[in-house]
Amino acid sequence: MLLSHIAFSIPIVVLMVLPRLSEMSPSLLDAARDLGSTNTQTLTRVIMPFITPGILSGFFMAFTYSLDDFAVTFFVTGNGFETLSVEIYARARQGISLEINALSGVMFIFSLVLVIGTTSFSAARLHTRRS
Repeated sequence: MLLSHIAFSIPIVVLMVLPRLSEMSPSLLDAARDLGSTNTQTLTRVIMPFITPGILSGFFMAFTYSLDDFAVTFFVTGNGFETLSVEIYARARQGISLEINALSGVMFIFSLVLVIGTTSFSAARLHTRRS
C-alpha cells in the first residue's frame, strides 16, 4: 500500500517541482560555477533554495491527495495494516464517536495553523525583499 501511495504521489510532486526548475535561469548556475562552488554546493545553496517552494507545494498536494484518495487505500490495504482514512471509515460505520470528532478538530486546527504560518512567512519574506 505504501508503494501505491508513493506511485500516486510522485507525479504530483514532479508537476509542482519541474515548472519551478524550468524557471531557473542558467546564469545562476554559471555564476555559482564561476565563483568556484562544487556541484554539492551548487545543489544545496543555489538549486535547493530556488525549488523549495515547489517541493513544499508538491508535498502538501501529495499529502492532501493521499488523505483524499480513500478508495485506492481501501482496496489496496492488506490485513493488519490500516491508514487513518480507513480507520476513520471503519469507526464511522459503527457511529461517529468523540475520538473521530477530536481527530477532525485537531486536523482542522493543524491545517489552519499551517496555512496561516505559511502565509505570514511568505508575507514576511516579501516585505523583507521590498525593504
